[in-house]
Amino acid sequence: MKKILLALIALGIFQCSFAQTDSIGFRRSGDDDYIISIGGYDILMGQQGPKVKKFKMSHKPKSSLDMFSGMELGWCNLVGTDYAGYAQQDFLDCQNGLSSFHFGMDIVKATVALNQSRNLYFVTGVQMNNENYTFRNHVTLGYENGKIIPIPISSDYKKSKLVTTYFAVPLGFKLDISRKTSLSAYGFGGVLMESYTKYKKPKHKDHGIDGLNPFQYGVGASLLFDDYGIFAKYSTSPLFESGKGPKAYSFSVGMYFDI
Repeated sequence: MKKILLALIALGIFQCSFAQTDSIGFRRSGDDDYIISIGGYDILMGQQGPKVKKFKMSHKPKSSLDMFSGMELGWCNLVGTDYAGYAQQDFLDCQNGLSSFHFGMDIVKATVALNQSRNLYFVTGVQMNNENYTFRNHVTLGYENGKIIPIPISSDYKKSKLVTTYFAVPLGFKLDISRKTSLSAYGFGGVLMESYTKYKKPKHKDHGIDGLNPFQYGVGASLLFDDYGIFAKYSTSPLFESGKGPKAYSFSVGMYFDI
């Protein structure tokens, strides 16, 4: 029995040297018994002699910090538009299909397990959200007398668009439904880092569009199977500052890649 016990201890230490999580423990059980946990085994030491019991333990890390760990590619649109005070009622309409696209990146992602089985996590980090809104009509955007205005352009120009880039901090939860399937839901808040309008040909680009909301906040969710899945995001903050443009809200949906 002593040889078996020594072999188990040696095996446990060998396994722990390669494990990604802590797997050696020592705790008291009762008045005269002690339990040594090594490499997935509980060894009970007491007056009745050592007893070995196999127990199940999670090999998932309790917490993690990753860089550039996820990427979003999808379609975006402006929804809930209200053109009160404008004669033209459709200048924010976007082209169908992937002409208007969303690109997102999890620059930093931090996860912390919230339970012993390690299938529920708190998630935060830093995200980049880039939206390219390609307008259906031959217009671009300008700013005059404290308001966003549509500016007609020649039909010879192609792909007139508005581009915004926000850096956001998400706060949410991830649930591992099975070994390969997970569901995430979160809220996010961010700041505007870059904006411009562009149309071509020839190429014309104006940076720093006045009247855009400097802050963005909203909700999002994703469903992943293995390293691939789908996502959806909705901005509950309007695209433009109050009183400086039509009411419009960003919505995006597409594919998520765990990289």
